[in-house]
Amino acid sequence: SRPADVARLFVDLDSSIGAPDIAIYNASYRTRGPFVDLDPVEVERSIAVTAYGGFLVAREAVRRMSTRHGGQGGVIVNLSSVAAKLGSPGMYVDYATAKGAIDTFTLGLAREVAAEGIRVNAVGPGPIFTPFHQRRIEAAGRGGGHRAWRRQGGRSGQGNAAMARPTVAVSGA
Repeated sequence: SRPADVARLFVDLDSSIGAPDIAIYNASYRTRGPFVDLDPVEVERSIAVTAYGGFLVAREAVRRMSTRHGGQGGVIVNLSSVAAKLGSPGMYVDYATAKGAIDTFTLGLAREVAAEGIRVNAVGPGPIFTPFHQRRIEAAGRGGGHRAWRRQGGRSGQGNAAMARPTVAVSGA
């Protein structure tokens, strides 16, 4: 979520593989707990990493991909979440808020850069019940494990591990 760091990443990519033809943004950070207990500094960080970071990555990608700027066009894919629609009550509403921002940003940017040869999409996976979620349900004093999770958001998958770090992928032509 630091403009200079993202710009430097793209400069490094320019010199090693050339201008990207695809950029995928999947970084996120979230707090944990009921809304009234969230630390405002942590909420700000969550929104900065999850939403503003996507803005910064897309800006650098557009500067290189846009036919208006001499690029060959390309694709930007932002990872959202079903949390943007469900709100993640009692667990991480800041994350849901930031993913909602990603959805809105994706829509606006797609319309803005379509004529410049850039396609922008978002993918919003549904909930995957992991040990992380089990611990959250237990800490909140709600029993039922996977069934309790499903009651919050409908259908969900089950997994063994959650992604542990942010990912940005770019590809050269």
